[in-house]
Amino acid sequence: MARKPRIHVPGALYHVTLQGNGGEKVFSTDADRKYFESLIEEGVQRFGHKVHGYCLMPNQLNLVIQVADTNLSKIMQNLSFRYTRYFNSAHKRDGHLFQGRYKAILVQGEEFLAELVAYVHAAPARASGRGKVDTYKWSGQKAYLGKEKKEWVHRSDVYDMLAKREPTAMKRYVELSAKIIAGGQRDDLERGNDGAVLGDKAFHKTVRKAPKKKAKPVSLDKLVKHVLKAEGMKEAELSNPSRARDQSLVRQIIGYLAVELESGTLTDVSNRFQRDLTTMSRNLRNFRDRLDRDADLAKRVGAYKKALAK
Repeated sequence: MARKPRIHVPGALYHVTLQGNGGEKVFSTDADRKYFESLIEEGVQRFGHKVHGYCLMPNQLNLVIQVADTNLSKIMQNLSFRYTRYFNSAHKRDGHLFQGRYKAILVQGEEFLAELVAYVHAAPARASGRGKVDTYKWSGQKAYLGKEKKEWVHRSDVYDMLAKREPTAMKRYVELSAKIIAGGQRDDLERGNDGAVLGDKAFHKTVRKAPKKKAKPVSLDKLVKHVLKAEGMKEAELSNPSRARDQSLVRQIIGYLAVELESGTLTDVSNRFQRDLTTMSRNLRNFRDRLDRDADLAKRVGAYKKALAK
């Protein structure tokens, strides 16, 4: 049976869950959790979405994400792929880490955001049976309680829903958390009241009218031709055995754009230019780091991305 298409609406709010394959742990050490948090922070900077709350449990993770222009699938693919690669390397294993693709509930934010964030952060308290507002380290709870500073945990929207002044909002958030913990598991916040949607009738109607198909991505052929023309190169130059720096950089630009614009996979690009996939993957990681440091290169690549995305 074909999977239902993910609904993408800029500004949409989601409760996202990823579980370990077969119930196995996805976080074994604090280093694992710190690395995952760094990936969340990097994703916020790169894709422009908001993370209102999160919680990293031993065998699963929960996120409250509000997307911008980048769809949720791309955000989660980037997060799960990079973390799986790290985890397998760090713990000398291979294979799938997560159980299938992520679960996501599309949530009516103005109605459920505060409750959802408190519910996600309450998972450790519910699991431990302590029944009190917890300051679990590997969640956004401490940031909401003012005990830890994490700039990428976007708490202001929840606070604004609860009170005008931050001290009052924080007090009310604590009260809401205690109420959520006492109430136990919430099936609506876990599964949505219509499978994958949580909201009132008007919200459901809006969701049904939302376009399910996104624009077709630019083809890899068109992408390659566009970049080569702008760079004054021929494709044969990128397929020859030479390791010339200019040619290598253009291959990296094409590989980066292909993945970002969903024109093709890195395997497609490596096959096209007869390059080793492992080497291209390593070069692409270095290229992403370079984009953060090199303003001129970032501007150059950004111009390509803008032109090809039209």
